[in-house]
Formats: sequence, structure tokens, C-alpha cells
Amino acid sequence: MKIEKIIAEISKTKKRILEMQTKLRELERMKTEKENAEIVELVRSIDVPAPELTEMLRTIREKALAEAIKSQVPEFIGKREDNYNGE
Repeated sequence: MKIEKIIAEISKTKKRILEMQTKLRELERMKTEKENAEIVELVRSIDVPAPELTEMLRTIREKALAEAIKSQVPEFIGKREDNYNGE
């Protein structure tokens, strides 16, 4: 294969990659837009005043964070014990 053909193929490939990246960004934007619309629809369907809804979401987030931390503590302690024991 001549160098000119290789250069042309590289150029075509770069162009296709750029087009696909553009398409990917647009699809990701559309997905986010749909997710946000679903969230808004769900929130609007809940008959709860905004301050109460805010407090509910805050509580859910805090519980999720606490659970995530709890699930990591045994693993972290195990690693510390391994390090302490010289492993």
C-alpha cells in the first residue's frame, strides 16, 4: 500500500471518528434530557410540598451515603489489618 493511500485512509478514519463522537455526544445529551424529564414527571406526580420533598430527598441521600460507607468499612479495616500484620 502506498503512503498516499495510507494517509487518505487515516484522514477518512479520523473523519468517521469525529462524526461518531459527535453522534455519541448527541445521544448522551438526549439520554440525559429524557432522564431529567422522567425525574421531573415523577417529582410532579408526588403530592408533597417542596420543603417536605427536599427533606425526603436529603434523608434518602444521607441513608444511601451511610450505607455506602458501612459497606466499605469492613474492607478498609481488613486492608489496615493486613498492612499491620506485615502483609
